[in-house]
Amino acid sequence: MNRLKLVLFSCLAVFVFASESFAFDLTYPTATESSEVYQEQYDRLAVWIDGKGYISVYGHTWEQEVTYPEFENGQQNEAVKDFFVDSLKIKPSDINSDNYGHFTIDNNEYWLKLSISAASYSYVLLRVESYPETVTLDDKASPAFTKSSGKVSFAPNVAIPLVKDFAIGRVTYKKYDEHTFFYDRKANLHKGEFWNISFERTTDDSKSCRYAIPHDYKNKLLQLGATILEDEDNTIQFRLERDGAVNIIKFGADSNRFSIQIIQEEAFKQSLVLSPDAIKSELDQNGKVTLDGIYFDFNKATLKTESNKAILSTVALMQRYPDLVLAVHGHTDSKGSDTYNMTLSAERAASVRNAIISHGIENTRLQSQGFGESKPIASNDTDDGRAENRRVELHKVSGGEKKSIITIDFIKPLENSVVDSTYSHPDSSLTIQYTKPYSAQKELKEFKGHQKSISYTIMKDGKVDESISRKEIVKNYKNVLELYNAEILGIESNTIYFKIDDRGDGVTIYGCIEGYSGSYTIRFLIVE
Repeated sequence: MNRLKLVLFSCLAVFVFASESFAFDLTYPTATESSEVYQEQYDRLAVWIDGKGYISVYGHTWEQEVTYPEFENGQQNEAVKDFFVDSLKIKPSDINSDNYGHFTIDNNEYWLKLSISAASYSYVLLRVESYPETVTLDDKASPAFTKSSGKVSFAPNVAIPLVKDFAIGRVTYKKYDEHTFFYDRKANLHKGEFWNISFERTTDDSKSCRYAIPHDYKNKLLQLGATILEDEDNTIQFRLERDGAVNIIKFGADSNRFSIQIIQEEAFKQSLVLSPDAIKSELDQNGKVTLDGIYFDFNKATLKTESNKAILSTVALMQRYPDLVLAVHGHTDSKGSDTYNMTLSAERAASVRNAIISHGIENTRLQSQGFGESKPIASNDTDDGRAENRRVELHKVSGGEKKSIITIDFIKPLENSVVDSTYSHPDSSLTIQYTKPYSAQKELKEFKGHQKSISYTIMKDGKVDESISRKEIVKNYKNVLELYNAEILGIESNTIYFKIDDRGDGVTIYGCIEGYSGSYTIRFLIVE
């Protein structure tokens, strides 16, 4: 390649790759070949500093490789350094013996890395600059999608960025999942709502985003109060507590794309909820029981998700005793007017009744009534007393003598589940995986009997709801099985194995529930 072609090619490269012309000619006079001057608006350069080792500096970079005839006297290092000193109009001492330079030109700070060999040299020149600001954090705004990805619905999270000239290319969203983040020199398992999102560039711009976007994102997230768990420059992990929820975030970028993984840790859920048997015992003995684990939004009748286990416990009780009729009573503390409290208590009792009915219980078996502040069980003069008075009670109206047999469809499916297929074979077997800590040791055991199975798909808007993860399905059924006096034997590969000693007629059941993304299968083996 002749000199004229080199000059024309270099000018073209600067036009394509950079937003400004290169102010210096750093091609050695006797050069026989040189690459284009390649620029990045914001990049990293590792430089060696005596006494400190390598440090990273950031800014606008220019890079070039140059080939020249070999120096007969082997003085290429000194000749090239002298050439750079003259071309940049800096002092010889501005470039150290390791060929790293640090100097100021026109009030701009520069760093230089020179690599010189007998027949060629290369350099990276960096002008210290801050990253361009392109990141916005706004959980009320809707992110753009690439044309190829198609729009996917997912819950908002303030840690999901909006970035100029980038759009979402791929999304995995689960309402509940488990994900391992590596920081503090160990694997850390976090559980909760999960996002895994990849972003792709929407323009032909070739600027690298390897450091610019992570640095801008880090600054914006720190402004929201995040703390850094691990910082590897273009891959950073954070902890962000916001609106009472803890988010664990991993953000990483390469030259042309970036991605983010978020776990919003599952909020505390009440675990000390009475089992169906305990509720039945209280009802038989006292005719009523306080339904622990029921929570409402402040001054509203809207049930919080933490109430789900108490609701399911009541549902399981009414499934087990199909003739049982209950009344739901709502009570408040003394704050507010009598009229307001009476209305609120009635609405809250109705909310609990409706939640139980939504799981398939006949509405004729449930009544509801509000009593406001008229029946306190503790003093309204203290916070603890008022908390006791804000309660929901179950009262026995009639029945409770007839007990149902637990069948494969007796354990109600998850919401929006549609039956895909069923199976029944009187002479079959089922392999049960025992695992710790549910069993003393890990082992496989095979049992024989009459096997039944039922497969479900969870549907939303006419398609499979893949936001329901395998782990969420297993977690939901683990809680449900406990309400039927099932013994968990093991959990392996998103399958939960269990045993029910007495299904209601003295017969033992072994079973498993296999979770998939948006679907699951329940298997019962009736030991005869």
